[in-house]
Order: sequence, then structure tokens, then C-alpha cells
Amino acid sequence: MLSRASHVPGHSLWSIALSSSASSHGRSSAFRLCLNSLPIPFLSRSSSSSSSLPQHLQFQSFSSPSSVSSSSFFSTTSVAHPASFLRGYGIPSSSIGFPSLSGSFSSAPTMGPPSFSAKASFTTGSSSGSGREILVQHLLVKENDLKLLIELQKRIAQGEDLSDLAVEYSVCPSKEEGGMLGWVKRGQMVPEFEEAAFSAPLNAVVRCKTKFGRHLLQVLSERDELLLQEIQAKELHEKLQDPEFVEQAQLIDVREPHEVNAVDAHIVSLCGSPSSVTSAVSLFENAIGSETPPSSKTCNFLVNELRKLGQHELAFSVYKKMTRVGVTPLFFSLAVLVEYFVHSQRPTHALGVVGLILKHGFDVNVYLVNLILKGLCQNGEVDEAMHLLCQMRRSSISPDVVSYNTVVNGLCRAKKLADALSLMDEMKKFGCWPDVKSYTALLDGLCKGGKVEDAMELMEEMKNNGFNVDVVAYSALISGFCNMGNADKGRELFYEMLQLGLTPNVITYSSLVQGLSKTGRWEEATAVLNEMAEKGVYPDVFTYTSLIDGLCKDGKISKAIHLLKLMLERGEEPNSVTYNSLINGFCREGLAADSFDILKLMMDKGRNPNVVTYSTLLKGLCETGKIDDALTVFSSVFDDEGYIQPDIMTYNTMIQGLCEEGRVGEAVTFYGKMVAAGHSGNLFTYNTLIGAYLKEGNIAKCMEHWKNIIDFGMLPGPHTYSIMIDGFCKLRMINIAKGLFMKLKAFGYCPIVMDYNSLMSALCKEGSIEQGRRLFEEMKQKQCEPDIISFNIMIDGAFKAGNFEYAKSLLTDMLQKGLVPDVVSFSTLIHGFTNNGQMDEAKNIFRRMVASGFSPTGSVYNSLLRGYCEKGEMGEVIDLLHQMAAENVVLSPEIKATILESLCSSTDLDMVDLLPTFSQDAPKEVVIPCKDFLEELQKFHSRFPQLAA
Repeated sequence: MLSRASHVPGHSLWSIALSSSASSHGRSSAFRLCLNSLPIPFLSRSSSSSSSLPQHLQFQSFSSPSSVSSSSFFSTTSVAHPASFLRGYGIPSSSIGFPSLSGSFSSAPTMGPPSFSAKASFTTGSSSGSGREILVQHLLVKENDLKLLIELQKRIAQGEDLSDLAVEYSVCPSKEEGGMLGWVKRGQMVPEFEEAAFSAPLNAVVRCKTKFGRHLLQVLSERDELLLQEIQAKELHEKLQDPEFVEQAQLIDVREPHEVNAVDAHIVSLCGSPSSVTSAVSLFENAIGSETPPSSKTCNFLVNELRKLGQHELAFSVYKKMTRVGVTPLFFSLAVLVEYFVHSQRPTHALGVVGLILKHGFDVNVYLVNLILKGLCQNGEVDEAMHLLCQMRRSSISPDVVSYNTVVNGLCRAKKLADALSLMDEMKKFGCWPDVKSYTALLDGLCKGGKVEDAMELMEEMKNNGFNVDVVAYSALISGFCNMGNADKGRELFYEMLQLGLTPNVITYSSLVQGLSKTGRWEEATAVLNEMAEKGVYPDVFTYTSLIDGLCKDGKISKAIHLLKLMLERGEEPNSVTYNSLINGFCREGLAADSFDILKLMMDKGRNPNVVTYSTLLKGLCETGKIDDALTVFSSVFDDEGYIQPDIMTYNTMIQGLCEEGRVGEAVTFYGKMVAAGHSGNLFTYNTLIGAYLKEGNIAKCMEHWKNIIDFGMLPGPHTYSIMIDGFCKLRMINIAKGLFMKLKAFGYCPIVMDYNSLMSALCKEGSIEQGRRLFEEMKQKQCEPDIISFNIMIDGAFKAGNFEYAKSLLTDMLQKGLVPDVVSFSTLIHGFTNNGQMDEAKNIFRRMVASGFSPTGSVYNSLLRGYCEKGEMGEVIDLLHQMAAENVVLSPEIKATILESLCSSTDLDMVDLLPTFSQDAPKEVVIPCKDFLEELQKFHSRFPQLAA
């Protein structure tokens, strides 16, 4: 693996590093061999190639596996000279030991392993300290900048890179190298820094304070002190045949300055700093066609440096220009080409580069194929990835655990969970055993796919195979259960991971907050939010947005605004989703003016509203009946063609809002605008228009849009059939509705409760109670359980058909199923019993209705008054009137007529004296409260005899 080493005066260093597994020694070892020309394979170069290694090689091996990355075909660790930092702490650079190199060898090129013998000598300068060395990077701020340091640590915890922040904020000279201090030993740093660095776990970011200020430091790797020894050239060649060696090797160039031309030296020097690499590219472009072009090695080196900085476009440009003038690309340059095409989302082009690699005489390794697999999966081309994985098994490149993990992850993202599970079994069959990442990737996919119970079984398998379930796996499970509405299970898993000593991260907390918010458990969600802060885990925008969205959906707008203020106070900027949730919440509560205030705040904070923002605002206005306001907003925002344009969701929102207000003509105008804008509409569009036309009774237009669904290549879905069945039932065109119902079942769709209810209601209204009864029984047989509406329809139908026993049996059945009667149920029963003269039954139902907390409607009082009057039970009439007066029932013209009729039909004129006494303040309304109406009757009680007559 190729990477820049620290600069040594008089030398330009490049090294080859190998892991301790490639050495027979218990400690780390270093080798030095000076060669003029050595035609031996390097990296994946085949033995038939005549290319040679660079003239001067140095080999190092490190005892710690963490010091070498096995995830790529070459490493990209950039190590700065430690002297700049150490000098700042009073340590002279002369005390830092650097290798002194010597020795040489020459040999004529050969095709096979060279038969030569040479000794390599390697010595070091003076050095202080011994034992463990660590690779450290840091950033330094002034002592009074504690708040800045905490903010930077928070940003690193959220995924930002310490080296990037060091370049921007550090006051140490090492900022030019991303804060990199290089390999250091004890005794080379001030005590406070040394203690923190040598106590820090690998990759952890820790704080410390020295006399120079406050530091954030990170230990990237560690190794033992080098043990120097000699190596024969033949042994070197043998090592280069070991795939494990070449996969982990790192080339070090130790040429003297006079051996390198000025252009090469300048390009290499410029590449030492990320900020000047573009200057290196400019120099390369000017020199590539000149009399002193960069060497082949420098061209290839520049390609690799650009790759390390993520400048794939520039790397590709340099590659094209160098090959155009005849520079032969080395293996790693061709590999960079693979990376370029993967990063530019063209993995099929990357597959083409594989052929180019083979053409140049190189072998393709598993890392490159894994890279292509990753690109295919990221592009959603999982079938192609599966095919490539099968080709790997048939070739000499055996898939490793990374290969399988990549494809498993891709299948999970594509929701092909069954295929992912099968592939996991397949990798075991081929002797490639899953690791923690394998289990975690599949577990996460199962949770996101709603298969949380399968995920729990996989976790048990993971434990049984000796793997520790980490915070990532637990976070996935907690998120999965919370998304399924089971926040209790999510909380149980949260406490389980705490007992195991695992520290929840921001994703864990956020998932739990979201789950608790969805179920309206705001106090618990807020407690989790506070706990995050206490544990030093800072809530991110996702955490806050989840809670705000839940509060808005639950109508707790004031709490959502309080949380928004808290979010801003803590320096967490809301995103578009946050503002959209608030806008939607305000609109749903009918607070349109406040939603515009949120929109203004959003723009003041530099967040440009997008089409989703405005669609959310329009939806909220339409749902609260403010359709004219929605039309104004639409016109203001979208009529300017230079601004954002409405999408299909925006048009559908307006069409639905207009249709629900009965303004079908205007909805059709919007449909025309949508088509003119290039949106043909989707199934939701046509379902909305079909439903609106059926409400109007416009069957011709309804069928026109049904035809549009077919013409645009869409299939009518079950919701389309439901709308049609309901519409034709309400138009009393029951035979057409029955035909659609049969067609729905013929296409393999299962009718839903709404479909049965629509048909049963229409049949009962036309007196076909037996047909309705058969449908009702079919519902139960098809495991489509009747709901309270189903029972209400059938009870009403049974009463109207005079089948009182069936009505009573339905009531019993309903109660046995645990369905609680609603206001319609009670009203239907009261109407049915009073119409049949069964006033005792009606009175009992009325009492149950009141006891259940329902307020009787005017039609219920009217039915009871009429029933008592017909029975001549005037005492009950008077009692009911007293109750109505106490409840301040508002009287409709029908109730007033019934009361007058009841009183006038009575021969007992003294009953007027039994009327309740009321206050004299009567509001002047067309529909007046009961007590005021009876008060008026009392004023004119002397006229009752004449009215009775």
C-alpha cells in the first residue's frame, strides 16, 4: 500500500510496510535493500511483466495489525513530520531518530526469480525512548476557547473528521498537515499530552490541557519499536510472491535529490499539502508535453495522491493526459480508474477497466471486485451484483466476507430480504463465515423491512456464534420496534444494552425518542432527550425533528415551538423537514397565519422552502377548508416559471382539496395544468376525480377517467374499485356496484370493510335485507371482521324490515365481539324501538346512551317525544322536556312541531302548569334552546285551550 512517509533531509522517503504475520519474528522488523534494477512482481503484477521496482526500497513490518489497513489495495495514511510539533514543546529535532540508508545491488533483467545474493544494511540515528509507538493527530485551541473545543468534539462525534477541523481551527503549525504529528514515543512530548495520548483507546477522540492550550487528540494506530535486520534479495522476491504481503505492502522511495528531476520534486512537494495539490496538477499539465516531462512514477504518484484527497475527477483527468503521451499506468493507477467510475455511479464502466487491468498484465484482486460490487449495489443494480458474485466463485478470485456483506447490504436496501437471508446461508456453505458486519447489515435490513421478530432470531444466532452484539445492532432493533409502534420493546432493548455496558449513540437515543413520540408518550421522550445531554450525547437534527413532528401530529403545537426554540439555543439548525413538520402541524390546527410565520422564519434562517414545503402548506390549508387561501399561495409561488415548479403531489393536493369542496370544475382546471406541465397524473389523481364525478352523478366523466387509467398503462387498484362501488351504491345503481364488487374479487383483491358496508347499506335501503344479510355473513367467513358501521347498517336495515329479533341478535353479537356502541348505534336502536312502539326498550337504550357519555341528538329526543305522545304517556313527555331544558337542548323546527303536537293533543290542560320555569333572557335565534321555547309557551299558556281545540 502506497503512502507518503515523513521527509528526511537529503532523502525522499517511500516505504513498503507488511504486517507481522508476514514475518517470522515475534517483534516488528525492518529491511533495507538498495537495487538498481530488480524485475520482480510488485503488488498484483504478473511475473511475465518486464516492469521493475523503484531503485531503492525499504521494508518495514509492524506488530500491530491496526497499523495496516487491509480494506484496500493500498493505504492512504499521510504522516507529517513530527519535528514541527515536538520543537514547539521544547524537544530538539536532532533527538528524533531517522534511518540512515546504505547499500546497493545491480542485476540484469530476468523473466523468472533472479538468482542473486545481496546483503542489506540498515542503521538508525539516535533516539530516545523505546517500546510502543503511536500515530497521533490533534488540534489545538487557546485555553479560553473551551466552548469551541466542546463544539468541535461534538462535530467529530457526529461524523466530521478531526483532520478537516484541524486545518480550519487549530492554532498548531501541524494544521497544515491536518493535525498529523506522526509516529511518536514516550519522552518526545510534554507530560500532559503524552499521558492523554498513551492512555487513549485507538481512534477515540480525547481532550487534554497543556501549557500551550487545549487539545483534541486521536490515536490512529500503534506499533512496537522496530528491530532492524538484514534481508537477502532472494528472500525479498519470495516475500513478494505472498499475496498477503503484497496486499499490505507500502513502497518508500529513498532516492537522493540529484536522482530526481526538478519537475518531479516540485510535484511531489506540492502534493505534501492538500491545499496546494491543484497547483501540482497545473504543473503536471504544463510539463506533460514539454521537454522535461514528469517521470512515469511521478505521474502515477499524482494520480494516487488525488485519489487520497477524493479528487476523482482530477485523478481521471491526469490519468487520461499521462496515458495520451505514452506513460504506462501502474496497477494502482488503473485501480484508481475503477474507483473513479464507482464514485461517478458508473460501475458497469468500472467492470470494463477490469479488462484493461488484465490487458496490462496485472491480476485483479478481490478488493477491486468488492469495489465494483459496492458500486452496483449503491446504484440499485443488485441483480448485476449477484451475477458478479457468482462469476467470482467460478473464477480464481474467491469472494471474501466483504464481498458477501456488500451484496447482503445491497439486497436489504432493495427490500429483497429473502434473497439476503439465502445469501447469508450460501456464504456459510462456501466456507466464508459471517462476521459482525454480516449479521449487523442483515439485522438492520430486517428491521427496516418490518421483520423485527426475524431480526431478534438473527441476534440470538449472532450471540450463539460467539459474536458480541454491538451498539449498531441494538440501535437497529430499537429503531425497528419503535417504527412498528412497539416503543415498550424498544425501551426494553435500550435497558438491555445498558446492562451489557454498551453506550447508546445519537442514533439509539433518536430512535427511542421517535418511538415514544409516535405513541404520544411526550414526558418519556423528553426525559430521554434530557438523558442524552447528561450523557454527553448531543441530540442531532433528526432527534429534534422526530420529537417536533410527533408533537405537531398530536396537536401539541406550543410544545413543538418550545422544542424548536431549545433546538436553536443549543446551536442545532433545523432542516427543511423540521420546518415542514411545524407548518403541517399549524395548518392542521387551523393556525394558517402561524404557519406563514414559520415559513418566514425558515427563509430568515437561510433555508429555502422547496416544493415539499409548499405542498405541505397547501395540504394543511386544504384539510382545514381554507381552499381559497391555498389557491392564493399556489398562484403566488408557482405561477412564476423562474421559481420552483409544482410536482405531482402539489397538483394532487389542490385537486383533492377542490373536489372535497365540491368545486370539481376548478379541480379539472388544475388537472389540465398538470398535464400541460408534463405530469400525466397517477392513480391518486384519477381516483380523486372519479370519486368527485360520481358524487355529482356525472357517470360519463367518471368513465372517461377510468379509461385514462387504462390508457396510461396503470391498473385500477383496490382503492379505485372501492371508490366506484361506493359511488354507484349512493347513486342507487346497485347492479353496477355488484358487478364491480365481483370484478374486484376476480382480480385477486380482497374486498375491504368499506366495500361490504357500501353494498350492505344500499341493499338495506332498497329493502333487500336478505342480500345484505348474506354479505354480512360472507364478511365473517372471509375473515373481514365487521366493524361498528357494519352492525349499525344491519341493525337499521333489520328494524326497517320489521325483523326486530334479528336486530336484537345483532346487538348481542356486536357486544360479544367487544365493539362499543357509538352515538349512531344508540340512535339507530332508539329510532327502531320507538317506531315499533317498544318504548320501554327505547328508554333503556336512551339511559345507556347517556350513561356512556354520549349527548343525545335532536333526532333522538324527537323520536322519544313522538313515541311517548303516540302512547299517550304525557308524564314521560313532561319528564323528557324537563331533561331537555336542563341540558339546554337546541330545538330544530321538527322538535318544536313535535312538542306543540304533544301538548295540543293532550286533554289535560293542567299539564301546562307542570312545565318548568325558566329565566326571562331568551336569545333571538331562528333555532332556539329548549328552555327558551318552553318559556314562550308559558307566557301564552292561556291560549292552550284554543290550540287544543
